[in-house]
Amino acid sequence: MRHRPVLIAADFGRAALIGSIPVAALFGVLGLPQLLAAVLGVGLLTMFFDIAHQTYVPRLVTREQVPDANARLATNLSMAAVAGPSLAGFIVQALGNATALAADAVSYLWSALWLRRIRTPDARPEPRERHLLREIGEGLRVVRGDPVLQAIGGYYALTSFFQSVHLAIVIVFLSREVGLAPRGGSASASARHVRSGVSRC
Repeated sequence: MRHRPVLIAADFGRAALIGSIPVAALFGVLGLPQLLAAVLGVGLLTMFFDIAHQTYVPRLVTREQVPDANARLATNLSMAAVAGPSLAGFIVQALGNATALAADAVSYLWSALWLRRIRTPDARPEPRERHLLREIGEGLRVVRGDPVLQAIGGYYALTSFFQSVHLAIVIVFLSREVGLAPRGGSASASARHVRSGVSRC
């Protein structure tokens, strides 16, 4: 596949899925099945996007520029990881969850529009016969036969699992037990809550 169409399609798809949530909430028809479907769809599209955008960089720059381009990409990802949740907290606190999700959907449209501005030719790879299940099986056999790859694969699988568990719980914990507001505005109340909990223990 060509990279840019995959990236743009993934952005538009995620914008549609995330944007459907505040729209459904506005009309009072939002339910858990839609939320689960949206999360699954966004996860699948993100997998395609993440693979495509990392392998797209070497096609946009010369071989000598690849390390610098990857470093800038990593810097952007780190900045987004720090600034994104903070900005989301302020939007949730000031305008509500639905508005935050709508803003998130718009951000994917913004990304797609920037991707469309790339002028570097994105040639279609030579077509060849592919068997996805067979290739997955070959990859699993390679990993199974190499102790180092087994250790790396096990590490990332466990890390991803427990990070997902942590992310699912920590927001609820900070909100319900600690009393922390989305933008951290209730820090003093949170501190009093924690102190009272410690004294009870």
